[in-house]
Amino acid sequence: MTDSSTKPDAPPPCPTTAPKPAIHVAVTQRVKPGKEKEFDAILRKYVRESMHFDGMTGVHLILPTADTRDCEYGILRSFETEEAMARYYESELFAKYELDVEPLVNGPSVRRELHGLEAFFRIPTVSPPPKWKMAVATYIGVVPTVYFWSSVLGPHVSGWHRLLATAFVNAFVTYTLAYLVMPRVTSMLRHWLHSKQTATTLISKT
Repeated sequence: MTDSSTKPDAPPPCPTTAPKPAIHVAVTQRVKPGKEKEFDAILRKYVRESMHFDGMTGVHLILPTADTRDCEYGILRSFETEEAMARYYESELFAKYELDVEPLVNGPSVRRELHGLEAFFRIPTVSPPPKWKMAVATYIGVVPTVYFWSSVLGPHVSGWHRLLATAFVNAFVTYTLAYLVMPRVTSMLRHWLHSKQTATTLISKT
């Protein structure tokens, strides 16, 4: 006798490890008066070339505006891993850039790694926005992300234990927020989140 019964579709496999968060590094450089145009040209050329570097996911440029005497530039870079970050800052490309801009800046660049929500909201040359603004921006990013993944994955995990199903869906939510949603939300809201003392440019790999 043959078994005519069919087995239900197996649910998608649960990820064994949570996705690692991106690594964010902020760099500031103070440009000598009168050297801004030359520095800006070198910086933009260098950024375009560096976007081909393996393991780097995007760059924010924080530029001083014309109505301020502050000639400090900020560069916020994102990397997939600590190893990718180390390779980049030890690369010939970065060494050449440092050498090219050395006559145009006052002293060496200042570099620091950002952590947690600071990585989304921090502009190196400006104080972080108020916590309530960070909360609003986070809410704007979280709601559609949770709704999307709950709708897509919900039917597949409906038979799972509630805690396991929640953990599975939230793994996708966390990854999407870290790599896709929050960088774009904070870029779109930058003029509201921060003071008008700086201008920012977002450059991301596509």
